[in-house]
Amino acid sequence: MDEIDKLNGKDLNDVLYMLKNLGKVGLICISNTRKYFLSLNPRITSRMQFKSINFPPYSNQELLTILRQRVEDCRALYPNSYSKEILEKIADLAAGDARIAIQTLRNAAYNAEKTNRTRITDGESAR
Repeated sequence: MDEIDKLNGKDLNDVLYMLKNLGKVGLICISNTRKYFLSLNPRITSRMQFKSINFPPYSNQELLTILRQRVEDCRALYPNSYSKEILEKIADLAAGDARIAIQTLRNAAYNAEKTNRTRITDGESAR
């Protein structure tokens, strides 16, 4: 369950209780915060064996690798429609969050296309 922390306390308790009653069900809950765990009913926490796995933020180099993989291996962008510097800047701005990096790249490509540019440019040079 991705973004499990978006459910309110009662709904979250109800969903987890129903899933646990299905029998042998494996459940992976993904959240940006551990706050949701504090709002769980003690009946739920005693029936489920929660194990927490923390994923630290990506480094800029890891984000750059992810972005390059998207644009080169997945061919998400045309060759020469971006620069290494733009990818580095996006990786830096994302502050360790791959989703933000990918969405920023997507938005930059969309904005370039919308303004009839063939390359993604830095916001300052586009003015």
